[in-house]
Amino acid sequence: MHNKLEYNPHAPDPNQGMTPAKWALVGVATAIGIAVIVGAGFYIGKTVAERNTIATTKTSGKTITPKKSEPVVPIVPEAPEPSETPEPPEIPKERITNPDQEVTEIFGPAVVLDSIKWNGRTEVEKTLMIDQDEKYAEEYILGIVTTGEFEGYEIRSANVPCYCMGGHPPWLVLKKGDELRVIAEYSESAGPEYEVNERLNSYILDHRITIPDMEPPESIKVPGTDIVLYRERTRKTAFGGLAFYPENMEYWFTDPKAGLVYTEIEDRTGGFIIQLPDGQAAEYAYQIPFQLDEDITNVVLNGTQNYIRYEHQGLGGCGWRGYVDPVRSELVDKNTDLKTMGTFGQGVYFKTSNTRILGFKDTSHRFLKDLYESRKGFAEITTGEEMSYAQFLALQPVFFWEDPFGRLLQFTHPSLRVMAECGKPVIYLYPQETKDVSVQVFPNGGFTFTEPEYVRGWNVTAQPNGQLTNHADGSQWPYLFWEGHGEANVPVESRGFVVKSQDVESLLEDKLAQLGLNKKETADFNEFWVPKMKHYPYYFVTFYTNEFLDSLAPLKVNPQPDSIIRIMMDYKPLMRPIRVKELPIVTPERNGFTLVEWGGVLRK
Repeated sequence: MHNKLEYNPHAPDPNQGMTPAKWALVGVATAIGIAVIVGAGFYIGKTVAERNTIATTKTSGKTITPKKSEPVVPIVPEAPEPSETPEPPEIPKERITNPDQEVTEIFGPAVVLDSIKWNGRTEVEKTLMIDQDEKYAEEYILGIVTTGEFEGYEIRSANVPCYCMGGHPPWLVLKKGDELRVIAEYSESAGPEYEVNERLNSYILDHRITIPDMEPPESIKVPGTDIVLYRERTRKTAFGGLAFYPENMEYWFTDPKAGLVYTEIEDRTGGFIIQLPDGQAAEYAYQIPFQLDEDITNVVLNGTQNYIRYEHQGLGGCGWRGYVDPVRSELVDKNTDLKTMGTFGQGVYFKTSNTRILGFKDTSHRFLKDLYESRKGFAEITTGEEMSYAQFLALQPVFFWEDPFGRLLQFTHPSLRVMAECGKPVIYLYPQETKDVSVQVFPNGGFTFTEPEYVRGWNVTAQPNGQLTNHADGSQWPYLFWEGHGEANVPVESRGFVVKSQDVESLLEDKLAQLGLNKKETADFNEFWVPKMKHYPYYFVTFYTNEFLDSLAPLKVNPQPDSIIRIMMDYKPLMRPIRVKELPIVTPERNGFTLVEWGGVLRK
């Protein structure tokens, strides 16, 4: 693969204003940065640049060698003299698909495409794909540029397979005839180190182009109110498909800049969503009128001004909380279960349809009881004493506000807040004979990382010793690894074990064996978790097993294992030992085809 870097002659000289002393400092920082990145197992190629210069690199096997006929001036200060050949970085062999492919990268002043006729999404024959039969890859024509430098160019979007984590990253491309110009600003994981269609002899990666229509507004105002929605994120991939699904959207209102604003019908986050021209989605959440101060929820509760900050959104497990997170009507009926318990505090002058703060009529309501049961153990672990229900109610533990669309939003006392995220869940497979296995995990809040790449599931060949071969690229793995969010509550288990920090490893070896892990799995577990549990004199340790994990992140395996062991550890640092009831453990049997999964809760 060749890599060209083109620099606009009007672009600023990157070397301008640099003294020898500055170069020395930059050199040290660059050396440290490269060492850190290489240590993390990633590859970064050195950028070469000179005004009015094109530098071409060609990959062959594991090297990149600049053509000697073309001048190359590295912008990094520790580079050799121009007469010398820079030390070539390595590229893994398995990532080479077309060693003669050229990638021309263009930098320079911004080129704004603001005259585009958008025509919706029309699926077309794949031209950017590695494999024409790639099952989940898609390519669409979106519109035509009507004026300017790129007049007459088609705008296309494509989910391009690559040897990178997270499914098919979307690319946005200008196409005219045989020319393919990838717009770097809107093309995730675009670059010469990523694989595209091996049949393409060349393409352009343009870093200059921006498209105003692809830039969602930072905020949206709710009609008829002073309430503002702020942008949380732009969803770029949904593991094999684009992120805006019209059949799952309910229209709510139209914004002059953002256009049509929706919410998802089958999603409990309750966020506000707009569609971008390429099929991506931008999500928005409330700027709560009485939550503008970082330290205080400015409301009056039962006649008293509140001076603490209540937590908006449901208390989800493994770090997942919805953007608006309305309370489901089957849990709380706003018409029959609630009464007015307060109003907005002094100085909150937002125009909105509702300034009432709502609380339960019945202090023994099921919602309150469930909240108490899930949080009383946390108080016991923290103070050594169980919190009574009367103490729980005295906190004014929860209140609700009805938003402009009639939904109930929950606000919970900060002492009941338990934030957590899932730490390194890994899955081992042990069939009795070598066989092909399909594995799917469904964390309610989605993935944040997978290894190997998760494309609507993992498809592997599993051996009896646990060795896995990934069908997608032939790579081998000892286990399947995922990180993500779950939407189920993490119950605070008050039963467990209290241990000195120096005895954590031996405790885990003992308890994990009782929970069904073998020596290799236990060693992997301890390698990850023991270093995180050395900073306090004591630790409270407990475990959740199959039932909880099945609600947090359901699992689908084909063929179905004969035995499934799922374990999640939870722990809390302690300054002094406390008395707790010991957690009873029932050792599972490992019969036939066995699946083992372990992970943990990282509390914040």
